[in-house]
Amino acid sequence: MRHLSISFLFLAAIGCDNKPERAATESKAAPSASQPAVAPSVAATPSAAPSATASYAPRPERPVPKTTPTVTLKMPIETQLKAIGYMLSMRSPLPTDPPIDAEFAKEVAKLARPAVASLDHGSSGDKSKLDSVEVIGSGRELDFLVAKGCGSQMPKAVLQKIGKTLPSLFEKGVLVLRCADRDVQCFQSTRDATDVLCTYEHRN
Repeated sequence: MRHLSISFLFLAAIGCDNKPERAATESKAAPSASQPAVAPSVAATPSAAPSATASYAPRPERPVPKTTPTVTLKMPIETQLKAIGYMLSMRSPLPTDPPIDAEFAKEVAKLARPAVASLDHGSSGDKSKLDSVEVIGSGRELDFLVAKGCGSQMPKAVLQKIGKTLPSLFEKGVLVLRCADRDVQCFQSTRDATDVLCTYEHRN
């Protein structure tokens, strides 16, 4: 019996679909068993600046050490499920986080589009199907969508090309940079440059 996909478990738990998964749903090729685990793109809901009366859940434990940026299919199912919760928490605002500057996020997205396209190693046909940058949650998350080339260092590489830094984005309320291609997605926290978590899409 084949493994249940983490995507299926996630959708069963929250009962919703996710728009930013587009870039990771076009491949027909099956990965090897050594590839990291499935984890769905975390659908963002528009959020405003945290209020004084808001309730905040504690940050969950990271499923793997920061020196290990990926969660693999060989890891226990509990670890794979923890990856989902951790990714959700990465882009969820804390009471001490700055409010969202939506216009700033849109401007960064505009600047990032040519940089993301230059880092896309996919074919011209595949690249033409993508809107390479999406602003999620009014700016809490920026998604870099590529046909091929997402990896743990890609979000930082995009910022380097456009002359921005993780702290400068955090100050404006952007909490997560996410890259995704047809096989992999990586979440880069702006709170902590060393906090990167990647998962891979499992294909039958």
